[in-house]
Amino acid sequence: MFLAALIASLTPYYLQLKIIKLNAIESTNTYLKELVRANSIYEDTVVWTTHQTEGRGQHGNSWLSELGKNLAISLYTRLRGISIEDRFALTMAASLAVCDMLETLQISNYAVKWPNDILSRNKKIGGILIENTVKRDIISAAIVGIGLNLNQKSFLGLPQASSLAKLTNRAFQPEKVLEILVNALKRRFQQLQSVDFSLLKMEYESKLFRKDEVSTFSFPDHSKKVGIIKGVTDEGLLCVAHPDDVNKKYDLKEIALLY
Repeated sequence: MFLAALIASLTPYYLQLKIIKLNAIESTNTYLKELVRANSIYEDTVVWTTHQTEGRGQHGNSWLSELGKNLAISLYTRLRGISIEDRFALTMAASLAVCDMLETLQISNYAVKWPNDILSRNKKIGGILIENTVKRDIISAAIVGIGLNLNQKSFLGLPQASSLAKLTNRAFQPEKVLEILVNALKRRFQQLQSVDFSLLKMEYESKLFRKDEVSTFSFPDHSKKVGIIKGVTDEGLLCVAHPDDVNKKYDLKEIALLY
């Protein structure tokens, strides 16, 4: 009854979605992938839970969550057909959708830490993992997984992590946050209908954490160097200006921002 009432209150796009609520799941992305493999998805689908036991981030990093305190969602959506070379546009759209949600919730001082960590007041409050279906170098569908720290207050051993509740002293209803986030994702993914992602990229760069500020970076050989984030390439590489070099471009795992 509650879920039916929730769906009835949402916008027209939301009504086009199949919504699957799970009390607990290892990974919402993995669950959706299994549905895709079984040919059990015939429409855009959202899977969501307040407890994800084995959430994953980029390159297998784990996402730890207390029971019932946070929100994990995965959205399966079909795309008009995006070149694999433009795959970073999906990351930009999803990141900006989370920023739109934070704006609606009146969360201040938010930013995107390249490529897809979501921060507020320099603390990580969310992350994104996108897995694409690719055929002949064309992305035909994507699973967009988003983890958000809503009401968790303790982050032992994770000094850079926080939650919306901890930052604002407010409690957040997962169902309401879900509604705002999914509609923001739809609006942003509609921008992917364009063949020109320059405006999307410009807005994404405007939200980049520590853009145009002197920062310290670490590298796989454990060396450190200062530099200034200038933006990203169309492919999603991070552009950094170092004092002794021309601008350099870095892929994931080639550089880490220290903060």
